[in-house]
Amino acid sequence: MGREVLQAVMGAPDLLLVGAVSRAFRDEGSPDVPTLQGELASDGIATFSTVAACLGEARPEVLVEFTNATVSPSILRQALDAGVRPVSGTTGIPGETLRDIDRTARRLGLGCVVAPNFSLGATVLAITARVAAGYFKTAEIIEMHHDQKVDAPSGTALALARLVGAHLDGSAARPGAGAAGGSLRDAAAGRDQAPTPVRPVQAGEPATVVERQPSRGVEVGGVPVHSVRLSGLVAHHEIIFGSSGETFTLRHDSASRASFMPGVLLAVRKVRDITGLVTSLEDLLGLAQPG
Repeated sequence: MGREVLQAVMGAPDLLLVGAVSRAFRDEGSPDVPTLQGELASDGIATFSTVAACLGEARPEVLVEFTNATVSPSILRQALDAGVRPVSGTTGIPGETLRDIDRTARRLGLGCVVAPNFSLGATVLAITARVAAGYFKTAEIIEMHHDQKVDAPSGTALALARLVGAHLDGSAARPGAGAAGGSLRDAAAGRDQAPTPVRPVQAGEPATVVERQPSRGVEVGGVPVHSVRLSGLVAHHEIIFGSSGETFTLRHDSASRASFMPGVLLAVRKVRDITGLVTSLEDLLGLAQPG
């Protein structure tokens, strides 16, 4: 994702790329590193092997990071402490950690964006799913990603499940659905609620509903979520709604990581105008709805 962000920022006339960070820059044995560093150097862009070095020397206004939930919170805090506004696409960060980052950002008067998905199409999917959920009794989600994605289900799928579960069949706040808001932003409030395996039916229990087996995925907000990891995929989310005699399917596909770049650039531009943490593109686009 880093290279796509570099190209997107370099191609934006109103933005200036001042530095690039990668652990690979300290590995002189990597065959791609000299080429990439040379390309960046020819454009006057400094490269760093640590976030601290970049913040101290390049002095950016905004830092974009796509890492993992283990290291991302430290990067976000480093950026805020340096007076830099972070934009993150890392998923799987615990809710309490995000709330702490929000408090830090507000105390420092800085904006921060941590969104599960920067695709504008995925944002439209969430808005449409909220409306559709009110007309159906049940729903399931299938999310598919490349085989290098370490977390499952995806952050987008978790947020969609909580969002859909909160509005199924016209419900304002179904038990276990987490936040009952109208966007991925509101659903993100339920991040502390871990997905639970759909448990097998025990002996003697009535089987009037679909018998629950491990192959039925994990249940989030009352919505089963199924994950697929395969080479050749990028990012795909499908929501299947069901009611008596009919189904309704919503699906979004990202065929390349280029699909995330308009959202990333939007966040880079907007993060300078906000204070505190924003967790979805709906807020930045002014599309978030109250529950």
